[in-house]
Formats: sequence, C-alpha cells, structure tokens
Amino acid sequence: MIDLGWSQAQEMLRESARGFLAKEAPKSVVRQIEADPLGYSPALWRKMADLGWLAMPFPESAGGVGGSLIDAGLLAEELGRACLPCPYIHTVAAGLTLLEGGRTDLVAKIVAGDLVVVPAFTEVDPRPIPKALKLAIVPQGAGYRLTGLKRFVEYGHAANLLLCSGRVNQSEAEEGATLMLVGGDTRGLARRTLASTGGDPVAELEFQDVQTDAASLVGDAGRGWPMIHRTINRFLALRAAEMAGGTRRVLEMTVDYTKMRVQFGRTLASFQAVQHICADMAIMADGAELAARQAVWAVDRNPSSDYEVSAAKAFAAQAYSMATINAVQLHGGIGYMQEYDLQFYYRRARSEEVLMGTIEDHLERVATAIGL
Repeated sequence: MIDLGWSQAQEMLRESARGFLAKEAPKSVVRQIEADPLGYSPALWRKMADLGWLAMPFPESAGGVGGSLIDAGLLAEELGRACLPCPYIHTVAAGLTLLEGGRTDLVAKIVAGDLVVVPAFTEVDPRPIPKALKLAIVPQGAGYRLTGLKRFVEYGHAANLLLCSGRVNQSEAEEGATLMLVGGDTRGLARRTLASTGGDPVAELEFQDVQTDAASLVGDAGRGWPMIHRTINRFLALRAAEMAGGTRRVLEMTVDYTKMRVQFGRTLASFQAVQHICADMAIMADGAELAARQAVWAVDRNPSSDYEVSAAKAFAAQAYSMATINAVQLHGGIGYMQEYDLQFYYRRARSEEVLMGTIEDHLERVATAIGL
C-alpha cells in the first residue's frame, strides 16, 4: 500500500521550506526576479544549496544527503505554492540523469549550488516521444557536431550546462536517440529568450554546427532513449508536484477572500453557489496533490512509470487551470490586476499546462501505457 502522507521528518522539512520561502521569497521578490533578464535569483539559489535542497535526492556518495525524489517533490510543492521562478526541478531531474551516467563531478557542483543544468528536450513537436527528436548529433573526428533547434527550453538562456537530446541517425525510433552535454557559452550556440506567459523564462536554442568532445556524451551514442525517458518522467513528476502546490495556494487565497469580501450585506462565503465552487476547487486540489505524490513515489522506484506521471501531469494541469479560473471569477475585478498576487498563479497555470506536452498529449500517453 502506498502512503502518500508525509513522515514526521518530511513535515519538518515542509514547514522549514514554507517558512524560508515566506521570508526570503515574498511576492515583492518574485516581481523583482521576473523583471530580471536572468529569470532567477543566484543569491536565493545559493541559500537553497546551503539548506541542502539541491543535495536532497542525491546519495551521500555523490555529496548528497541520501534523500529521495519524494523529498524533492515535497520541495517542488512548496516552490509551486510560493510561485518562485527558479530552475530547481529542472536541475534535479538533469542531475539525477548525470548521476546515472557516472558524472559525479558535475553532481557535486550541482549540490554545492555552483552549477545550473537544465534539460533541453523540447523541439517543434513538444511531445515526450522518440519521433519528436530532430536535433542532429553527427560524429565528427573525436567528437560530435550538433545542428538543429530546441524550443521553449526553461532557463535555457541562463543555464551553465544544457542536457540535450538528439539523434545520430534519421530514424524516428528509439534507436539513435542520444544525450549530450553542451555548455551554455559554447561557440555556435545561439540562445534567445522568448516572451513567456508564466514565471519561468523560456528560450529558443539554435545549434549552428556546435562542436563537442566525446566526454560530453551522457550514456552511449544511439542508445540514449531510456535515459531521456527517465529524465522526462522525473521532470514531469516534479512539475506535477509544483502545479499541485500552486493549486493548493490558490484555493487558500480564494477561501480567505470570500470570507472577507462582503456583497449584498453578507460575505461571499455565505452564498451556497460560492461554497460549491470552493468545494470543487478543494476536490481538485486534493486530487492534484495525491496524483503528483503518487507519480513522484512511482518514479522514485521505477523511473519508467509513464502511466502515473502522465496521469498526474494531465490532472494537475486541469486542476491548476480550473482553480485559477474560478479564483479570478470569485475575486472579481481585483483578480485581473497585476498588483494582486493571484495573477502569478493564473499566468503560471496557463504556461505549465502546455510545457512538455499538453493535457491531450499526456492523456494519449496514459492510453498507450494501459494498452489502448
């Protein structure tokens, strides 16, 4: 039986994380970060590293604290609740793949807060499937040459390292898929920041005959799909947890507002229609949390858990979207104002709903996982 509740130690971690984010990352700071072209706060990133957040899912042998992806999922929930733009879930997902590939030297730098690594997987076709890989990785001498385009790569403009997926052949099958590390300042790599609705900045990466050496290869050339697949599932499970945290916070904000706002001589919360909407939001928030926690739990034990991951991504995206739409409706005009905090969650819900595959894409993945 799966226990989706938190242990006593995890409850302490959750309370500590919530207190830290309330103090260090209020919405005034979030506004400053969103206005900064870098898109995240290096000072906050360093503090997160000092607290051991970046070390959480890594074993002690690699400089970590011996935690699990479940602990990282807990922190992802709190980051989503705070709506803090930062490459935490991206670097954790990529870092675990680097660990799998034996790159403990890079993992040590991640744990110390000295290295930001993000997956660069999304192309014209955003679906997490082998046929979507088009970036050409061509053997050349003792290294490789990369040519192609990656789109909507979160923190792609600011990352120190990019964990890139591509292929060494022209096939659309799993065979040929390859993982490659590319430095953010590598010659021939053009990084362009794109306008984004959500809080996490995205970039378009153009590889113009980028040269890499053999040491940049992660895993075996042409046999990288299993590692790419596991990276995608780790990232999607953490993204679902992040969305679940945001959904819960939107519910709390809305309930608090309806208890305070007086209309027609009585509080909004006293109207049955408003209570029904809040009840629906609570049901969806609970469902998003449970689905996300199950996905993180499943991936922690078997990184190829497509069913749990895509079910969580699809449900959490629906829950987050519904919660923010209902919240704006119940807040009225103030819900549309940039000065009010609800807009952070509304924008992020719109963005995260489509990043790394739409709801429909993940429902299709669920259907494939159960043999339909």
